[in-house]
Amino acid sequence: MNKLVTLRSFLKEYSITKEEFLKETNKDKAFYDKYIEWEQFDDATIISPKALSRLGEVFDKKDPKMTITYDGEVQQELDLTTEPEEKAEKPKRKRRTKKEMEEARKAEMSDFMAEPVTEEKKENKKPAAKPAQTKKKRSKNNITKAFIQEHGQFDTSSGMEMKDIRKFMIGSGLYKIEQVAMMSDEEAVESIKKDYYFISSPEGTYIIKRNALTGIMSDVYVIEKQ
Repeated sequence: MNKLVTLRSFLKEYSITKEEFLKETNKDKAFYDKYIEWEQFDDATIISPKALSRLGEVFDKKDPKMTITYDGEVQQELDLTTEPEEKAEKPKRKRRTKKEMEEARKAEMSDFMAEPVTEEKKENKKPAAKPAQTKKKRSKNNITKAFIQEHGQFDTSSGMEMKDIRKFMIGSGLYKIEQVAMMSDEEAVESIKKDYYFISSPEGTYIIKRNALTGIMSDVYVIEKQ
């Protein structure tokens, strides 16, 4: 299974500078351009396993390992010289006892306990009048559930590439790195297109939950092409 390792993690793990890294990759630029997905930022540049293996031999670190983290938690340790026989176990969190949980709950309640309401205050407190609600009239230009289901599919012709989709899936917390790495392009698209609506524009691509659009149909309009 392919592992996603960023340039930032590699530099930190090997304690080298970016200049040293670039000096080495420039020796065989054709090879590294093929197996490294270069981006503007180090934490977005992805180094493939083939490039990792070759770079690991060059910088010659004893038992080199790469740690993959997600949301501040260790997800996996990768051995850059050999393929690990089994996945690294996630660090176990210390479980609190029932007594500790109860004490923590009482402490929170004492910090946020409101001033007791007396009978006099209850009598003086009147419920706020609710504003009159008026039903909004639907327009013929409002989108419908059928329109939401039939449109907004991901299309590579819109200019959005699959690597952007994968980064979105990881960055938004929808999937773990390992899950996205195992998916083919078709599986990645199928996993999100049923739940997300894509809108292309000159400044980029908007990705909206379909059920969110369903909830605000009366406020969303479309002028369909003739």
